[in-house]
Amino acid sequence: AVFLVDFFLVRKVAYVFDEFTKIEGAYWYNKGVNWVAIIAWVLGVSLYFGLKKISFIADTIGATFVSMALTAAIYYVAAQFIMNSKRGTQV
Repeated sequence: AVFLVDFFLVRKVAYVFDEFTKIEGAYWYNKGVNWVAIIAWVLGVSLYFGLKKISFIADTIGATFVSMALTAAIYYVAAQFIMNSKRGTQV
């Protein structure tokens, strides 16, 4: 969910592939770790385990897709917030 949101919605299918292997490149984030993505993923895993205990969700659509959708939303909002705050400080 995090990768798909990053690729399609946040970066709008505009990855610069040469930047993937560069230290301090466009995708270096914080010493090579995208903490926003990691935190969104951890929250998504936690949501999965919590949602699968809710019988209505577990017995109907399942917790997987619900937690993936929530993880995608969390990452999108957080990534937009971080990107907008970086744009604001660069002006």
